[in-house]
Amino acid sequence: MSIQAHFRLAKKLTRLLDSQFSIYGFRFGLDPVIGLFPGIGNWLTTLTSFNLFWLAYRLHVPSQIYLHMILTIIIDALITSIPIAGNIIDFFYKSNVKNLMLLSRYVDGEVLEGEMIN
Repeated sequence: MSIQAHFRLAKKLTRLLDSQFSIYGFRFGLDPVIGLFPGIGNWLTTLTSFNLFWLAYRLHVPSQIYLHMILTIIIDALITSIPIAGNIIDFFYKSNVKNLMLLSRYVDGEVLEGEMIN
């Protein structure tokens, strides 16, 4: 699979996890909903977040971007480990959107041409 195809998949996954749905203008995804399942839900969404990190590795982004991305994933994992309150906060802390925005700066323009990151 090409970098372009991986990036498009990452965008779709990010949208699904962080911003697929809207209620009264508030956007959210499946990440906080999946996180409601004790134990497995939070681990599953955290592992899914590493898809963007892997893509960053393939793109050879600067090391500070790796660090920023991993910090965002760790913060998200820590937040979601707090029962109930963590799930509520997770509706607002969109780690995948943050990491996709970081990553999009280092993707060739031809990959992003005609596409818009939500």
